[in-house]
Amino acid sequence: MLLLPLHAQAWHSGTAQRTDHSTAQLITSSATYEQSQPFWVALHLDLDEGWHSYWHYAGDSGFAPTLHWTLPKGYKASAIHYPLPHRYELSELITYGYSDDAYYLVRITPPQGTTDVDHLKVRAEWLVCNAEQCVPESAELTLDVAARTIPPTTDADFTKIIASIPKPHNDALPRFRVIHQEVILQLPPSLYDARTPPTAFFPSDDSVISNHPAITWIETKEGWQGRAPLSKTAKQPQHFPFVVQLGNTPLELSAQHDDQLTPAPTATSAPTVDSLPWIIAVLLAFGGGTLLNFMPCVLPILSLKIFSLIKHQHDPNARRESIRHALAYTGGVVASFLIIAATLLALRSAGHALGWGFQLQHPLFIALLAWVMLMVGWNLSGLFHLPSITLSGGSSATSSYRASAMTGLLAVVVATPCTAPLMAPALGFALTQSPFIVLIIFTALALGMAAPFMLISTIPALGRFLPKSGAWMQRFKEFLAFPMYATSAWLLWVLARQAGLDALALWLALAILSAFWLWLGHGKNHPIR
Repeated sequence: MLLLPLHAQAWHSGTAQRTDHSTAQLITSSATYEQSQPFWVALHLDLDEGWHSYWHYAGDSGFAPTLHWTLPKGYKASAIHYPLPHRYELSELITYGYSDDAYYLVRITPPQGTTDVDHLKVRAEWLVCNAEQCVPESAELTLDVAARTIPPTTDADFTKIIASIPKPHNDALPRFRVIHQEVILQLPPSLYDARTPPTAFFPSDDSVISNHPAITWIETKEGWQGRAPLSKTAKQPQHFPFVVQLGNTPLELSAQHDDQLTPAPTATSAPTVDSLPWIIAVLLAFGGGTLLNFMPCVLPILSLKIFSLIKHQHDPNARRESIRHALAYTGGVVASFLIIAATLLALRSAGHALGWGFQLQHPLFIALLAWVMLMVGWNLSGLFHLPSITLSGGSSATSSYRASAMTGLLAVVVATPCTAPLMAPALGFALTQSPFIVLIIFTALALGMAAPFMLISTIPALGRFLPKSGAWMQRFKEFLAFPMYATSAWLLWVLARQAGLDALALWLALAILSAFWLWLGHGKNHPIR
């Protein structure tokens, strides 16, 4: 069905570049091409075991590669052509892509009459994932080609790769119909009359069917009929684009809506869309949010809040004040998670396939997040101090409550690089559901994250488990700076992979200027407020 790793290839290739989890290079069938005739070039990714890259429609998470070409004058590059992908299932997330060897093909059109040896250059950016994490990668790749007056010898393996691209087919159009949240897809006999069902099927986007569960096929007198649950984002679709492998032939098709399509008699009920009860997903989200507090990027923030309680644990007048601050902190956490959920829903409605941590796909956000991590680390190290929770009330009560709410927002921001146990199935489920369920699950995640501080603040008996205030708190606070520095360093590594060394150098220069400015302010005992 799909491409197998090819060995001892005779194709022409540029210099390979090794990234963290793959090796990238440009390849073509031959070092020469027929003068003035278009020819194929491919980005070849040799992926490490257990890692995969993505198809043009990634599924529930991930994104396709991007190619930024620098071509000689007169040359033109087409959009990427994709071979038939694999289907990957991780918990509730369904994605489409390639493992082992991935090929992303582009049709290059040279100018008329050229006879030079020309230098093709591209900046390629792609995402690779395994069962635990996703890492953006990039490379600057080159390939030299020359025009000849006679056609070059074609490499057989490269020809197989080209043949694996689904071909558009408009002669026999499939039909589809939506009945009770189920999509019925009919393939006409003239298109495929074999007694075996299609060997592979992939929706081209999420506008019609859900990715989970996989489509099921039933043989009818009118040909093969497929059934799949309607997508949560579907809005009265009139066209259904997909690719399918019929026998050994991959095809790119688009079904037309037909209200007269008759379901096969055996299709008496729609398949269940949700393999996970939503109440279980809510409980998993709450548990995942609670465990998120113990991730290295969040623990320092929670510890600062706990320190404020330890300092006042023997003050009976501080109990009500601590509850108010806990409520403000919880409000900040909930508001932040709802903003993330609303952003995900908006991007999903615009056709993007994203999941938790989608912000890490954008270099600007990564740079800002790395800076926030560094600033929190400096704060913990004592270079400056931020307003913290106060339990005395008075005229500064409103501003101190606002500070607690902002601390909740900060906790969520620094949590974005982390994923706690139990989060994956809950968020994977959420991304396949309606906006209402998505908001409920993200709210449960937020309440789980805020729960430890809220419980300690509101239940006096839990105060007995807190250690006594002492000099150790300052020492421990300074120690907590190092997980923040480590997280910032990891984010800078991601930034360098995405945006290059120039972006990293600019970030470091701004960080040095920030440190100098804070040093001047600290020398004058000017805290940051």
